[in-house]
Amino acid sequence: MWGTDALALMRSGLPAAEAVARVTTPDTGKAERQMSALDLTGATAHFTGGNSIAVAGAREAAGVVVAGNLLASEAVLDACLEGFLTATGGLDERLLTALETASRAGGDSRGLLSAALLVVSRSTPPLTLRVDYSEAPLSALRVLHGHATNGLYADWLHHVPVTDDPHRALPFASTELPIGET
Repeated sequence: MWGTDALALMRSGLPAAEAVARVTTPDTGKAERQMSALDLTGATAHFTGGNSIAVAGAREAAGVVVAGNLLASEAVLDACLEGFLTATGGLDERLLTALETASRAGGDSRGLLSAALLVVSRSTPPLTLRVDYSEAPLSALRVLHGHATNGLYADWLHHVPVTDDPHRALPFASTELPIGET
């Protein structure tokens, strides 16, 4: 509910900080919750309730906010932010690198069995990947990402309509295989 409300407020033009404040302030259960926001201008905001499960917090830099709870230490947040800021490539690559860097710093205090990545853009199809159970979920997510962003599957993405081009329908090259053929 917080996320949906904050997105609507930011869509209406409010900056991230004001949207987070408007959503969190009236909530009588806010001490138990956490939220972070990044608006279309790159401004960030976050809230971590006083009763959040330790270690909990957030870090911000220009155009990025990282947040977490149940972390092994505060160093996980610092590592996640540093991993994102020093990574190269597209947003998906930088997010994966941030997660991997945070994991090497201790990650989730309970251990990690799942991982997910969601990247949305007006000009590209959504990238939504999940590994729901694995002994090495970030490695599995990296492999899944490689399959989703390379080869014939990635070529197919150029034909998917996107928000900025809802009628996009590029012709398939004669060398591409139809889905289902090998």
